[in-house]
Amino acid sequence: MSDDAQTTISGEVTDIFAHRFMVKTASGKILADLGPKGAQRIALEIGDHVEASGEMKPSELKVGQIAKQGGAPTGIEHKKKPHDGKLEPDADAKMAIRAANEKQCLSCCFH
Repeated sequence: MSDDAQTTISGEVTDIFAHRFMVKTASGKILADLGPKGAQRIALEIGDHVEASGEMKPSELKVGQIAKQGGAPTGIEHKKKPHDGKLEPDADAKMAIRAANEKQCLSCCFH
């Protein structure tokens, strides 16, 4: 997890989709992501009461720690992807934007 602000949610697991799951909280349903390796660390079932904390993204909570039925918390690590919002070192953002605006094929712009 990063040093970004942490969000904590608690509630009942209502749906499970591989390593993602839905938690019904007092303020509504929230999608949470354990990641594939995190899902191997903790077995969730529909109806489990969980408390999860992590980084809230626009579409889901990236779970960094989760406890089931008031039990001991399990830490979940999310590895950052190498590109995480950064352009490749030789990428020319201005050329990419210009090409997109002109609807040109980028592959023909590299000579």
